[in-house]
Amino acid sequence: MWLLSALLGYILLAIVFILDKHILAQEVRRPIVYTFYSTVFLLAVGLAWIFVPLETSPVYWFWSVISGFAFGLALHTMFVAVEKSEASHLDPFIGAVITMAIFAGAYLFLGEQLSQTQMWGIAALGLASLLLAVESKPSAGGKKSKGRWQWYALGILSAILFAISHLTSKFLYDHFGFVS
Repeated sequence: MWLLSALLGYILLAIVFILDKHILAQEVRRPIVYTFYSTVFLLAVGLAWIFVPLETSPVYWFWSVISGFAFGLALHTMFVAVEKSEASHLDPFIGAVITMAIFAGAYLFLGEQLSQTQMWGIAALGLASLLLAVESKPSAGGKKSKGRWQWYALGILSAILFAISHLTSKFLYDHFGFVS
């Protein structure tokens, strides 16, 4: 059974890679299109409940929907921010904010704690990402650093939405088995 599940996962991953190649080959430059192709399978997973009846509370369905929508909105806001700014600066920044937001959310909402060494690692990641995000000269593409900070604000929103998606997923994984 696990072999079939892994095989199905790799087949779906291959389809995603083919879609990514198609998107990049067509030079589609609209963030909404990237978001659609990246999340189209979430709709199929969301409709799976029709074929795989799970006895769960509506509360868990609510958190599942929140997780999926937060992920889709996070992708879209990230794609918009990266389109307007530079991925080499914005992506590490978003990754660091995701890590810090998940740390705070896991502590506040899931009751999880990290060791002191792990907290120092998060602090180092945050500082390094801020150093990568800050640029003192105009970029090679002619985009000015001064006007780019609004896209970092959108990056923060994206990171918080990713954190909500990951935290709600963790909450659900803690209450259900893998297949569910």
